[in-house]
Order: sequence, then C-alpha cells, then structure tokens
Amino acid sequence: MTERKLLSAFITSLAAFFILPMLYSNQQDDFLTSALNISMYSFPLIFTYGLIISYVSDFFASSKRNISGVSFLFHSLLGSTVAVPIFIYSWMNDEVETAMQPEIWTAGFTLGAIFFTADVSLKYLGKYLVLNRGA
Repeated sequence: MTERKLLSAFITSLAAFFILPMLYSNQQDDFLTSALNISMYSFPLIFTYGLIISYVSDFFASSKRNISGVSFLFHSLLGSTVAVPIFIYSWMNDEVETAMQPEIWTAGFTLGAIFFTADVSLKYLGKYLVLNRGA
C-alpha cells in the first residue's frame, strides 16, 4: 500500500507540474519557469500533506458504507484545506485579494481528486495484474 500511495503522489506531482502553472502563471515567466517555481512548493506538499491526507481519508472511509465516495470527498475537501495557511499568510500581510483567489482552493481540491483517482486506478490495476499473472 505504501508503494501505491507513493506512486499516486508522484503521479499527482506530475499533474501539478502541468496544471498549476496554468492557474498561477506569472505574466513575466514562461511556462517552464512557472512550473519549476510552483513545483518547489507543490512537490513537498503532495509528498507530505497529500500522503497523510490520503491515509487519513482511507482510514475514515473504511468505516463507511460507500468507501470510494467518502474517500473521494475526504481527499478533495481536505486537499483544498492546504489553501488555509496561504489564506492566513495573505490576510496577515494585507494581501486579501491574493487570499480570496478561487484558484488556490480549486487547485487543492483538484489535486486531491487527482490523488484519489491515481490511487484507486493503481489499486485496481494492481489487482488486475496479480489476477492475470499466472495466465
């Protein structure tokens, strides 16, 4: 399970490399520069916060009847909470217009959904490969 979660985090990091610069591109920088600057922050967040949230989501969802639906909601909603520290920092520095940008919340929600999708896909792919190994 740990390998699957790490691979899911890697896939999510790759998706973040391509998606987040479209949301947060600086007009002065080209795509690659924006992607590398944003990746400096997003990769460590995905591999720490994202992995923790994924384990927590799976733990709470395992006690529910609709495990996949509940896990998806936890991944996405808790993924968007990564914007809370950004909001607080911007608010404390009187940059309220930066803090209120919906892209900050949407990026966390989207990356949480991507993490969930990658994790579930890898889980079913792993089961398929194990079942067809002897064939």
